[in-house]
Order: sequence, then C-alpha cells, then structure tokens
Amino acid sequence: MIYIYILILMYIYIYLCLKLSSKQFRCIMIFYVRSLKNNYIWILSKKENCIIVDPGESFNVLNFIKKKKLILNAILLTHYHQDHVFGVKDIILLYPNIPIYGPIETKKSGTNTYVFNNDIINIMNVNILVLHTPGHTKGHVSYFVKPYFFCGDTLFSGGCGYTKYENLLDMFNSLKLISQLQNNTAIFCSHEYTKSNIEFFCSILKKNKTLKKYLKFIENKKRTIPTILKKEKTINIFLCTYKREIKKNIFPKLNVSTFDLFRYLRIKKNNK
Repeated sequence: MIYIYILILMYIYIYLCLKLSSKQFRCIMIFYVRSLKNNYIWILSKKENCIIVDPGESFNVLNFIKKKKLILNAILLTHYHQDHVFGVKDIILLYPNIPIYGPIETKKSGTNTYVFNNDIINIMNVNILVLHTPGHTKGHVSYFVKPYFFCGDTLFSGGCGYTKYENLLDMFNSLKLISQLQNNTAIFCSHEYTKSNIEFFCSILKKNKTLKKYLKFIENKKRTIPTILKKEKTINIFLCTYKREIKKNIFPKLNVSTFDLFRYLRIKKNNK
C-alpha cells in the first residue's frame, strides 16, 4: 500500500512541476529586431524584464527596449562573430553591471559569465539550458528555453551555418543533437536565409515536390523565422541525410554514409 502512496505522490509532483513550468513559459513574450542585412536580434520579455540574444547592433535594440519600457536583465551570446556581438559595447555603456553570458570564445566581446554545455542559468526566474553546438565556430552554444531554441548560426530554416572543413563533424553532431529535441521545438535562428537555402537544395533535388511546394509558399514572405523543428525535418536536407531516398537521389550508384552525404552537401553549399 505504501508503494501506491509513493507512486501517487510522484505523479502529483511531476504534474505540479509541469504545470509550473508551463505557466512560467506562457509568461514569456518574444520580440525581434531586424539588424544589418538579414539578422534577427531576439528579445525575451517577462512582464517588464527582458533578455537580449546576440545584439549585432545597439541603436534599434535600445530604442525598442525604451519604447516598450523594458528593464534589461541580461545578454546571451551564442558565438563571437561581430554580427552577433557588435552592439554589446554600446549597450553596456547604459547597463554597466548587466550579466553577459557566452562561451569562452566571446571573452573579448564583453562576456563576464562563461557558460558550458548543460549549464542551467536562471534569469527572470526562468531556467535556460545551455547546449554546446559547435560547427559554425568551435565554441558556439545555443540556449533552450523550452520550447524555444535560440541557436544562433548553427541551424537555419532549410540550412545550417557556414562550416569550415575541419569543423564538419562538429556541425554534423550538433544538428544530430538538435534533431533529437521535441518536434514542437520553435527554432529561433539568427538569420533570414530560408529562401536561398531552399533554392540551393531545389537545384540538387530537382524532383523533390516537398521542396518545390515550400519554395513557392515562402516566395514572397519577408519573414520565415521562427520555424518549427518538425517542419525542418521535412524541408531541411541537412537534417535528412540519413534518409535512403535522399542518398539515392544524390548518389544513385554509391553507398554513402550519412556523414559523407552531409559533408558533400555542406562543402557544396560553402562553394556556392
């Protein structure tokens, strides 16, 4: 009998945790500021508080925060490239004591709190999971505020970040990790590259009806982000290199591994 009571208590505990977690994330609002040519700067807000993800510039971000009367609590950096960190130096002039989280590679970009794989940081009373997602850079990290996934330049809609030859296995493994997240995960990447990504794969898989249909669907859309992981598993060929039909379409006479196909496609995209 005592085991039944323990089991019931466990179920009640899990239920309450899920309920509290669900309530926590329902309170979050996500805004974006378009930056440079095709960057997204994401702003998470909870009531009057906010977090900035990858501020590639400061002027429009600071204006947005002022207009919305938000209080900046923290900055999250995914990697060190200038189009993701350039705005930090001006933001900290107004917020000199703000915590700035990022991988060690962002140490010259203003980071004062380093993060590592599987770290959980708490900001605005929200738990944020850090995942190491190397490939685009060696130290690249992503931030998971379930179900919202802020992946910088690792995964794009219909594509993935530029990857040097020596980092191809890292990127392959990072995409594999991301593909294991729940299908309803919302992908908040940092660039609007969807149309060019789909066009690239249409040029290779000329008979793929799914890609053609999706290209037509987004043809006149200025914004396709955020996207949903479930959708990406159908239109992002970098996430489909394990599929037999994709392999056969690209290499009909060769038995290539999943990684070999990924490597071939990423190098081809690099050289496009």
